[in-house]
Amino acid sequence: MENTDLFLDLFIKNKDHDREIKMELAYDFFNSPDELKKAVQTAREILEKETGSSSDELIVTMISLTAKAAVPHYEIKEIPRASWSVDTAQKGGRSIFSSQGLREMPVYDRSLLTNGHSLTGPVLVESEQTSLFVPRLGIRCGSV
Repeated sequence: MENTDLFLDLFIKNKDHDREIKMELAYDFFNSPDELKKAVQTAREILEKETGSSSDELIVTMISLTAKAAVPHYEIKEIPRASWSVDTAQKGGRSIFSSQGLREMPVYDRSLLTNGHSLTGPVLVESEQTSLFVPRLGIRCGSV
């Protein structure tokens, strides 16, 4: 993997204490006997310093693989202004109970609202994933 950094986070403690340390190591450190010995020795030294006691038995409580890579910056595309009226997005109405009592409220289809449309609430805007209540102040769809 070109221009990708891989490493392992090992969370280690000794059998006599709950104190846990995190060590960031090369993802393949265990393939080298020298690197493995160095990691074990470092873990023992850190745990002995932090707990005041030494132990030959180390316990790996968690292993996490992390990959870091450069990714191209996402570019937001310009959305052209709507060529159709916002009225096209109205799909009906619904009776809503609010603090003012039962009232009829227009319902708009979110997929038909785009750059240049604006709504003055109160209205409902529905999509396949969610419904939005737009208060009296309204909402304006604009380009980024």
